[in-house]
Amino acid sequence: MDTAIGDFKPFFVEQMLEIYQSHEHCFEDIGVCLEFLLECSQRPDFLIKQAYMGEKLLGYAGCLFFENVGRAELGPIVVRGDMLGQGIGKALYYEMEQALRKRGIRRFIVKVKDGNMQALGFFKGLGFSVEAVLRDYTLQGEDIVQLVAYIK
Repeated sequence: MDTAIGDFKPFFVEQMLEIYQSHEHCFEDIGVCLEFLLECSQRPDFLIKQAYMGEKLLGYAGCLFFENVGRAELGPIVVRGDMLGQGIGKALYYEMEQALRKRGIRRFIVKVKDGNMQALGFFKGLGFSVEAVLRDYTLQGEDIVQLVAYIK
C-alpha cells in the first residue's frame, strides 16, 4: 500500500496527538490536546496535511497563514519515529507549499529551537535560510532560530 497525503481527517486526530507527544523537541508546551487539534482543523486560516498508509497516520504538518499579506508560518511537521528519514516530512512540506501557493502565499517562515540540529538541517535542506535568532523567545527562555523560504 502506498503512502497518501491529504487534508485533515478527524479519524486520525488521536494518532496526531500520539505522534506529537512522542517527540521530545516540541516547540513549546502550549497544551496540545485532542480539542486543540480539532479546533485548529476548523480554523479558516490554518491548514493541516496528513500522510497516511491505510488507517495508520505516518505524520502531519500544520500551517497558520495570512492570505491578505501572502505570508505563512509552518509548524509543526511531525513524523512517526519509525518513519523518520523516509521522505514523509519532505512530502508533507511540498504538499503544504503547493496548497499555500494556490492561496497566494509567497513567504514561509518556521521557528525551530536553537539546539534542534535535526530540524534546522531538515529545513535548510528544503531551501530555508536563517532570518533571525530570537533570544529568550519561549516561556522557558529558550532561543529560537527563525528560518525563511520564498514560494515561487
